[in-house]
Amino acid sequence: MTLTLYDMKDSPHARKVRLLAAELGVPLELVPCDPRAGETREPDFLAMNPNGRVPTLVDGDFVLWESLAILKYLAAKQPERGLGGSNARESALIDQWLFWWAGGGEAAMDGPGLGALHQAQGPAAGRQRPCHHRRCICPAWPLPSRA
Repeated sequence: MTLTLYDMKDSPHARKVRLLAAELGVPLELVPCDPRAGETREPDFLAMNPNGRVPTLVDGDFVLWESLAILKYLAAKQPERGLGGSNARESALIDQWLFWWAGGGEAAMDGPGLGALHQAQGPAAGRQRPCHHRRCICPAWPLPSRA
């Protein structure tokens, strides 16, 4: 069965899901969904993912959001590949690095990346509101210079 991935090409979170699916040979039906254009704020999308973000995976009547949860789900669907760990210790070590990445490296990268997005799409681009989603990390607009 082909899985459906609500996806944004530029999203690193969606990209890692696409990469793992490709590695596992799992076919994906990609549905482009751009949060910057408000597409993740549509009622149908919010019914699937109340966070209004990509990626969102649909497998039959099962819907899953959050990229790391999707990665674990894809790995669990093919346990013979060993990407989810073959015992509690291996699984815990995988989780350790996934959680570290989400709370450390990835979170640190999201901040500067979000700033670049705001700079590219802020008032100079004619936008009324600088944020492309609810979780804006910048309390002021425009963003202060990093110099």
